[in-house]
Amino acid sequence: VVSSIVKVEGAAGLYRGMTAAILREMSYSTLRFGLYEPIRDALDDRPETNAALFGEDMAGAVRIVKRMFAGCLAGGVASAIASPTDLIKIRCQKDTTIPIPSFMSYVKAIAAQPGGPIMPFYEGVSLTITRAVVLGATKMTVYNEVRSRLGSLDAAAARARLQYVRRHGACRHDDDVGLHQRKVGRSELRDGCAASLESGSAASLPEPSSRPPVLTALSSPRSFARPLPPSPATRRGTGRT
Repeated sequence: VVSSIVKVEGAAGLYRGMTAAILREMSYSTLRFGLYEPIRDALDDRPETNAALFGEDMAGAVRIVKRMFAGCLAGGVASAIASPTDLIKIRCQKDTTIPIPSFMSYVKAIAAQPGGPIMPFYEGVSLTITRAVVLGATKMTVYNEVRSRLGSLDAAAARARLQYVRRHGACRHDDDVGLHQRKVGRSELRDGCAASLESGSAASLPEPSSRPPVLTALSSPRSFARPLPPSPATRRGTGRT
């Protein structure tokens, strides 16, 4: 079929009626998806509502029936409104005239038919609605069920992550606090050593009770193998140069 169309009409023949097809999808599909959820919510397909009215055993079946009815109604209304674009698309794709006529030429030809300019665009609307009702009942219900199941999987994954954080978050927090204390301890020890070099004593070091354990161990007398060098004032007092 594709090769015969290309031979007779060229590559442009594969895109015959594309403008009408785009308009049809923009109107029909937008209305169908836009109307489905408000209708479904108006029917109240929540599990607790279905269980209270029909019992726990029938709650799942009632949910499916309500979603199918919402899909039927949304598809029927959307197809009734978008039926003119569907008719124009069919007329464009059915025609084999070469060169390919413009989109507006088909619109003018349909409007010029008896009963025009409005009613000819709704020719065959009953069949269009019947097809849309069947498709809406199946496609929208499957779409909603799959989305609900995926949402349940996401919620389960979120609960698992929350449980993991509750179990292991404290350990990570303790590690971070320990690392911070070690960094602060090294900084205090470095500042204390610098002050002791200037004063000639270790009196400027922080008190052991106010320092982390690692700093206390590092600042003990045993941790220094060599005594601190005398300060410049001490050297001047002893006569050294």
